Amino acid sequence: MHRSGHDVSDELYARLSETWDEGQIVEITLAIGMTEYFNRFNDSLRVEPTK
Repeated sequence: MHRSGHDVSDELYARLSETWDEGQIVEITLAIGMTEYFNRFNDSLRVEPTK
């Protein structure tokens, strides 16, 4: 999808805007960002998934 938050082009934002409003774009960006954060945190500490 992307390499960093700085790689979000105007074209990508325009495509998102065709489907979602600004509030929804904020929410999906937050959900993606939090998922990436938790993945990196868990990988760094070598946290194993619970069963």
